[in-house]
Amino acid sequence: MTMKENWTYKKLGEVAYYPNKRIAMKELSQHPYVGVENLIKDKGGVSFSETIPCIDSAIECQENDILIGNIRPYLRKIWLSDQKVGASGDIVVIRISQDHVNKLAPKFLYTVLSSDLFFNYDNANTKGAKMPRGDRKAIANYIIPVPPLSEQSRIVSELDILQSIIDKQQAQLKELDTLAQAVFYDMFGDPVENEKGWEVKRLGDVCEVTSSKRVYQSEWRTFGIPFYRISDFTQLVNNVAFDAELFISPEKYDELKGNGQVPNAGDILVTSRGTLGNCYIVKNSDCFYFQDGMITWLKAIDDSLLSLFIVFLFRNNSFRSQIEKCQSGTTVAYLSISMLKKFKLPVPPLALQQTFAEKIEAIEKQKATIAQSIAETQKLFNYTMDKYFG
Repeated sequence: MTMKENWTYKKLGEVAYYPNKRIAMKELSQHPYVGVENLIKDKGGVSFSETIPCIDSAIECQENDILIGNIRPYLRKIWLSDQKVGASGDIVVIRISQDHVNKLAPKFLYTVLSSDLFFNYDNANTKGAKMPRGDRKAIANYIIPVPPLSEQSRIVSELDILQSIIDKQQAQLKELDTLAQAVFYDMFGDPVENEKGWEVKRLGDVCEVTSSKRVYQSEWRTFGIPFYRISDFTQLVNNVAFDAELFISPEKYDELKGNGQVPNAGDILVTSRGTLGNCYIVKNSDCFYFQDGMITWLKAIDDSLLSLFIVFLFRNNSFRSQIEKCQSGTTVAYLSISMLKKFKLPVPPLALQQTFAEKIEAIEKQKATIAQSIAETQKLFNYTMDKYFG
């Protein structure tokens, strides 16, 4: 008998259900509350808040329940609960039914629902345009495999090994990022306090601060030049390999380029809505366009500051605290062009900035090697997922 011949396939709603029992918020003093904002995107788990929202009750969740963010499913927010919690109504809570608790392991079901196959399905069945939500009825109809428990355990173990390798490599990247920030602080000090007494300029004096030209939805294509929205751009900033979902025609791109409306190598793009201040330095090889109003474009007009130095300013904790104080917007954080222009930047000697750039280049080479290893391990992980669940 070959693999999968002894597997059965069920609709999710046949093996699990959505619990609806509620727990009073006053009873959550010993148990955390989980809202959509507490679930970390890209299957990052959960980050509990210290405060509890002013509501009377929440959905009561048990250990081994699976919690999925039901707003903007493309963010891939999912968590296998390891304790009793209260959940927001904007979270899909999935619990294995009593007649399948001895047939379906919670970690295996979590693994199935963590797959890109499931999230692509969930995202394809959303309702609403501005704030898409998953369709609970469609989710209940999702087909899942149910192998024997021994095979479920083997599959989970195999995938856990690969994931642990990826996690360790990502931890190495974070350590190198920490090292780079330490180098910056050692050479330049706190950029806000400016205890070294560097000359100070406003960002608007050293850069043209602008945005892209608006590209209308009618101009989107299914192939051509990648058109990045804010969610795509975040992956670009983090050097995460991804496939663009939207494109514009080469003719449209050439028109924009001919009018000087396409960023050049060395220009800086900054996220200005949602997560603020994430930066990307445009490379010679880049050929893409980006969403207006979400990403701000910095074009150098003064050669006293290197692009790399500006990017590390935005990464500095003291500088980022200034960004957080200046942001506007009630529900979604927003950093306007006028605000960015007013930010004050220290201007160390150019030779010192160049020395800094050389040190960062050495660190980036190490990161590139690790990132390539992560990409290869991720391919193997994805292949394994497809082998079992595709």
